[in-house]
Amino acid sequence: MQKLRFFFLAISILTLSASIAREGFSRGNIRRVIICAGLLVWTQYSQRVQGHHSCH
Repeated sequence: MQKLRFFFLAISILTLSASIAREGFSRGNIRRVIICAGLLVWTQYSQRVQGHHSCH
């Protein structure tokens, strides 16, 4: 599951960079930047939480 999340994040970032190269920082691209940043923060947060979580 974790590898799949990284895969989708990488695809999102590549798509976003291609879109910014074509269109510049349009309103849609800024929205995509915010979404990608949110996904990146969520990935880091979930990794940190899973690292500190202990099952009994």
